[in-house]
Amino acid sequence: MGVVPLRGLPGRYRPGSPPPPPVRRPARDPRGREPPDTEESPISGPALALLLFSFVLQFAAVVCMVLGFLWNRRRKRLVRSERALALDAPVGAEQSRVSLYLRHGATAPDPELAHLTVRVAELKRRRLENPWPHAGACLFLLGSSLAVIVRSVDGGFVGLLCFGIAGSALAVCAPLLRRLMLARADLALAANRELAERYEVPEEGPPPPPRER
Repeated sequence: MGVVPLRGLPGRYRPGSPPPPPVRRPARDPRGREPPDTEESPISGPALALLLFSFVLQFAAVVCMVLGFLWNRRRKRLVRSERALALDAPVGAEQSRVSLYLRHGATAPDPELAHLTVRVAELKRRRLENPWPHAGACLFLLGSSLAVIVRSVDGGFVGLLCFGIAGSALAVCAPLLRRLMLARADLALAANRELAERYEVPEEGPPPPPRER
């Protein structure tokens, strides 16, 4: 028995087997134009360019981190020495005592406070002097925020869009804040270094005797 083709059904049909489902074609436009494609299209055009640019920014952030490591290595700022300086740094209560002189670059009223102001200002300048880690962090934040913005606009997530805009603003303002803090530290050093030289560090007395058990 031969194969009997049926009209309106795709392929060929054999008697005794269930017929295949009919193909539903979208209705044509009255003007003869093809119906629009309703499938979700991937990111293309300007959105794709912005997404690729965000990846470039993140790669540049990794390069900045490597340059920051080399910058510290050339100046012999090893991890151990930085940890030792951090342990010897003034604590939060001492920094709050001289925050006013650091903020306005004013001269402290006595040598002790001037000496403490110089120590805190040198510590802040040492932490902010290397530009590469801060630039890398800003580039990484900017690239991640840009990718979040592209995804949120493509998917319609308003919360992610606000988060991306806030991250981009922070990444742009962070370098300006670093320059401002460096300028304030330089003013505090120039105003208090001469008075701090008059401060005499008190000698530490002998350690107390051990307690008897």
